[in-house]
Amino acid sequence: MVQPNTRELSATPPDASSRNAVVDAREFALIQSREKKERLKRLAFEIAVLGTILVLIYLAQYINYLVFHVMAELFSITILGAIFIICWNTRHLSKNTFFLVIGVSAFFISIIDILHTLAYKGMNLFLGYLPETNLPTQLWIYGRYFQSATILLALLLINKQIRSRYLIASFLLVNTLFLFMIFTQTFPAAHDGSALTPFKISSEYIIIAVLGLSIYLLIRHRAEFSPDTFKLIALFLASLMISEMCFTFYVGVYDLSNLIGHIFRILASAFFYKAIIQINLKKPLVSLFKKLTDDEIALKKKAEDLETSNKQLQQEIAKRVQAETVLHEFISAMSHELRTPVTVLSHAIHNLITFNEKLGADQKAELLSSISRNIALMSELMEDLLTLSRVDEGRLALEWSTVDLNVLITEVVSLFDAVIKDKEIALTVTGDKDVHVQADRKLVGRVVRIFTDNAVKYSPDGSKVEIRVIDNYKGEYNSRNVDGVLIQFIDNGIGIEKDLLPKIFQRFVRSERVKEMPGTGLGLPIAKEIVEKHGGQITVSSVVDKGTTFSVFLPENNK
Repeated sequence: MVQPNTRELSATPPDASSRNAVVDAREFALIQSREKKERLKRLAFEIAVLGTILVLIYLAQYINYLVFHVMAELFSITILGAIFIICWNTRHLSKNTFFLVIGVSAFFISIIDILHTLAYKGMNLFLGYLPETNLPTQLWIYGRYFQSATILLALLLINKQIRSRYLIASFLLVNTLFLFMIFTQTFPAAHDGSALTPFKISSEYIIIAVLGLSIYLLIRHRAEFSPDTFKLIALFLASLMISEMCFTFYVGVYDLSNLIGHIFRILASAFFYKAIIQINLKKPLVSLFKKLTDDEIALKKKAEDLETSNKQLQQEIAKRVQAETVLHEFISAMSHELRTPVTVLSHAIHNLITFNEKLGADQKAELLSSISRNIALMSELMEDLLTLSRVDEGRLALEWSTVDLNVLITEVVSLFDAVIKDKEIALTVTGDKDVHVQADRKLVGRVVRIFTDNAVKYSPDGSKVEIRVIDNYKGEYNSRNVDGVLIQFIDNGIGIEKDLLPKIFQRFVRSERVKEMPGTGLGLPIAKEIVEKHGGQITVSSVVDKGTTFSVFLPENNK
């Protein structure tokens, strides 16, 4: 059989998620192991304490059976009193009304058991009741009737809404009535002085049957209890049943069966303690502290959320202030941009109307040309605003077609003939011919017009402007290395400051050096949006007072 190469296997590094999973599994196993050891230690300690109590109580019979009886009853009475105190004070923490009924009944049972202990043969506290063994036996059997009945009631009313004051009033009324019957000797006899009466024996069997029915109901409602609580309550009821069985056939109050019955009653009290006091006291407190911890975490989370919201609010305020600043700059820019064409239009129209008959044909033609140019300028400004509006709203749709770039550039350049001639600029179109690209002809023409306008506008008189077209370009301005065309706009103008270069494609951003020159700061942002919509990119390089080059790369087919 071929053995696996463990060295090679171990040399293969697991991924981070696998390592984390292994670490988490080991930590979880260690935590479980520690918890199991702690539970075993607690269980061993509890068994040791209970065993010591049982041994001491059992040995007390060799001193005096009355001492044994008093110790056994006091142990049960102490537990019953503790049950009442805990269940009553934690009634608001538990939704299960089973514990409320049991807790309130424990108070009355403890009173009955105190009376039973004081009336026991040999205590000599209640004189005049004959036979001497009847009164404590009556108190005992009534106490067991009341205890078994209230356990059954608690299971029947489980999770029902109960008002505690009505519960106490009902239990008080019942106990007052039956104790009155016992002490006025109208309650059936339970011991004739030498043996148990048929009433006492049959009552024990009835109590055992009620406890058996309670176990059945407990099993039916086991989902209402934790597994540990369910087991302990079942052991409590079973111990009570065995105890009652022992009390059915003793003859004398100092008999062995009476002793065994009391021992099982002590065990039942211990299980009751474990189930109701230890578990149902600890768990509400744990839940309470957990709730406090959860509330603290929630408050911290709310504080963090509030801090985050505060930061977001501050960011929103900063954005709004910036937007208001931009809006103010925009309004100023629009006012400046509109003022010039509106002023020109106003003067031209005024001159045409006022001096129409005195103007020559050339002068009229010049005025009409000026009117036409300024109307076109205003129209272009409105078009810029509409374009940006469509971009912001995601409505900038492309109409794809095959575009002859050389023809398109020639058409755009012709629009600047008058300005080029006036500034004596030498504008040339160089590079590859017959270059075609899939694009929106109108929008690409807009891009060419924006960069051509900037090159001419910011170049000094008599300078040179070059528009270079490179087909099948693969280079630094083609970051995706796809087939495409590069269009470069090269001028020898005023250039762009180094610190302004990263911001030039932001809206309304303009250099202080060109504030007096016409422009809105919208052209470059519009060009960038259009080029990126085509899947292309724009790169700029510039040196102040030496010139600027804008490199526009467009993929050949990006439909």
